[in-house]
Amino acid sequence: MSDDTPGKESIVKNTNSLYNSEISAGYTIRSNLVQKMAPGDHKFHTVNYQPNNEQNGYRSFSTREEGQKHFDELGEMPRLLISGETGDVLMAHGTLQEIDQCLGNFFTQRYKGKYYGQN
Repeated sequence: MSDDTPGKESIVKNTNSLYNSEISAGYTIRSNLVQKMAPGDHKFHTVNYQPNNEQNGYRSFSTREEGQKHFDELGEMPRLLISGETGDVLMAHGTLQEIDQCLGNFFTQRYKGKYYGQN
Protein backbone atom coordinates (compact mmCIF):
# COMPACT_ATOMS: atom_id res chain seq x y z
CA MET A 1 0.00 0.00 0.00
CA SER A 2 1.39 3.43 -0.81
CA ASP A 3 0.86 6.74 0.92
CA ASP A 4 -1.08 8.88 -1.53
CA THR A 5 -0.97 12.05 0.59
CA PRO A 6 -0.11 14.95 -1.74
CA GLY A 7 3.67 15.39 -1.74
CA LYS A 8 4.33 11.98 -0.21
CA GLU A 9 3.34 9.73 -3.09
CA SER A 10 6.80 8.20 -3.29
CA ILE A 11 6.74 6.88 0.30
CA VAL A 12 5.80 3.22 0.22
CA LYS A 13 4.34 1.54 3.25
CA ASN A 14 3.90 -2.14 2.61
CA THR A 15 3.59 -5.31 4.62
CA ASN A 16 6.89 -6.63 3.34
CA SER A 17 8.90 -3.68 4.70
CA LEU A 18 7.07 -3.94 8.05
CA TYR A 19 7.79 -7.68 8.12
CA ASN A 20 11.49 -7.03 7.42
CA SER A 21 11.61 -4.34 10.13
CA GLU A 22 10.15 -6.80 12.63
CA ILE A 23 12.70 -9.44 11.64
CA SER A 24 15.52 -6.91 12.20
CA ALA A 25 14.05 -5.87 15.57
CA GLY A 26 13.64 -9.50 16.62
CA TYR A 27 17.23 -10.29 15.66
CA THR A 28 18.61 -7.41 17.75
CA ILE A 29 16.50 -8.46 20.72
CA ARG A 30 17.41 -12.15 20.36
CA SER A 31 21.08 -11.18 20.10
CA ASN A 32 20.82 -9.08 23.30
CA LEU A 33 21.67 -5.86 21.49
CA VAL A 34 18.70 -3.97 22.92
CA GLN A 35 16.75 -4.02 26.18
CA LYS A 36 13.82 -6.37 26.30
CA MET A 37 12.59 -6.44 29.91
CA ALA A 38 9.28 -5.17 31.27
CA PRO A 39 9.49 -5.53 35.07
CA GLY A 40 6.09 -5.91 36.64
CA ASP A 41 4.62 -7.95 33.77
CA HIS A 42 4.12 -11.22 35.58
CA LYS A 43 2.37 -12.89 32.66
CA PHE A 44 3.46 -15.40 30.07
CA HIS A 45 2.66 -14.56 26.46
CA THR A 46 2.30 -16.70 23.36
CA VAL A 47 2.89 -15.10 19.99
CA ASN A 48 2.25 -16.92 16.75
CA TYR A 49 2.65 -15.90 13.14
CA GLN A 50 -0.19 -16.87 10.84
CA PRO A 51 1.22 -16.53 7.30
CA ASN A 52 -2.17 -17.00 5.63
CA ASN A 53 -3.63 -14.11 7.62
CA GLU A 54 -0.38 -12.08 7.59
CA GLN A 55 -0.83 -11.29 11.25
CA ASN A 56 0.27 -12.37 14.69
CA GLY A 57 -1.89 -14.01 17.32
CA TYR A 58 -1.37 -13.16 20.97
CA ARG A 59 -2.49 -14.72 24.23
CA SER A 60 -1.51 -13.91 27.80
CA PHE A 61 -1.51 -16.32 30.72
CA SER A 62 -1.02 -16.06 34.48
CA THR A 63 1.16 -19.17 34.71
CA ARG A 64 3.86 -20.72 32.59
CA GLU A 65 1.97 -24.02 32.59
CA GLU A 66 -1.08 -22.38 30.96
CA GLY A 67 1.15 -20.61 28.43
CA GLN A 68 3.02 -23.80 27.62
CA LYS A 69 -0.25 -25.70 27.14
CA HIS A 70 -1.44 -23.08 24.62
CA PHE A 71 1.99 -23.09 22.94
CA ASP A 72 1.65 -26.86 22.42
CA GLU A 73 -1.93 -26.49 21.11
CA LEU A 74 -0.78 -24.14 18.34
CA GLY A 75 0.62 -27.10 16.41
CA GLU A 76 3.17 -26.47 13.66
CA MET A 77 2.74 -22.73 13.15
CA PRO A 78 5.70 -20.47 14.03
CA ARG A 79 5.29 -19.47 17.66
CA LEU A 80 6.93 -18.26 20.87
CA LEU A 81 6.31 -18.46 24.60
CA ILE A 82 7.71 -15.33 26.24
CA SER A 83 8.18 -14.38 29.89
CA GLY A 84 6.64 -10.95 30.32
CA GLU A 85 8.84 -10.11 33.31
CA THR A 86 12.18 -10.64 31.56
CA GLY A 87 11.28 -10.75 27.87
CA ASP A 88 13.04 -14.10 27.58
CA VAL A 89 11.91 -16.55 24.92
CA LEU A 90 11.09 -19.67 26.91
CA MET A 91 10.01 -21.84 23.97
CA ALA A 92 10.14 -21.30 20.22
CA HIS A 93 9.10 -23.15 17.10
CA GLY A 94 9.89 -22.10 13.54
CA THR A 95 12.81 -20.85 11.51
CA LEU A 96 15.05 -18.15 12.97
CA GLN A 97 13.46 -15.66 10.57
CA GLU A 98 9.94 -16.58 11.80
CA ILE A 99 11.05 -16.47 15.43
CA ASP A 100 12.64 -13.05 14.90
CA GLN A 101 9.47 -11.78 13.23
CA CYS A 102 7.28 -12.93 16.13
CA LEU A 103 9.68 -11.47 18.69
CA GLY A 104 10.07 -8.15 16.86
CA ASN A 105 6.31 -7.84 16.44
CA PHE A 106 5.71 -8.64 20.13
CA PHE A 107 8.06 -5.93 21.39
CA THR A 108 6.95 -3.42 18.76
CA GLN A 109 3.40 -3.79 20.04
CA ARG A 110 4.54 -3.71 23.66
CA TYR A 111 6.41 -0.44 23.22
CA LYS A 112 3.33 1.06 21.58
CA GLY A 113 1.66 0.47 24.92
CA LYS A 114 -0.41 -2.50 23.86
CA TYR A 115 -0.48 -5.17 26.51
CA TYR A 116 -2.60 -7.47 24.42
CA GLY A 117 -3.67 -10.97 24.94
CA GLN A 118 -6.80 -12.70 26.01
CA ASN A 119 -6.67 -13.92 29.57
